[in-house]
Amino acid sequence: MFAVIPYDEYTDLIERRDRELTIPHEVVRKTVIDEKSKVRAWREYKGLKQSEMAERLGITQAAYS
Repeated sequence: MFAVIPYDEYTDLIERRDRELTIPHEVVRKTVIDEKSKVRAWREYKGLKQSEMAERLGITQAAYS
């Protein structure tokens, strides 16, 4: 299949895709240098506490930890 779209839209889509697939440096640093788990690194990057994350998941903080 093919789609014909304006070039500007195409480049915007590519740039957005690349940003969405990129892991922020802070997360990489926390996992590689600080040896934190990927889940913890992302949670801290998003500025969430364990209790907030557990609430979003619909579980207790103890179960999350």
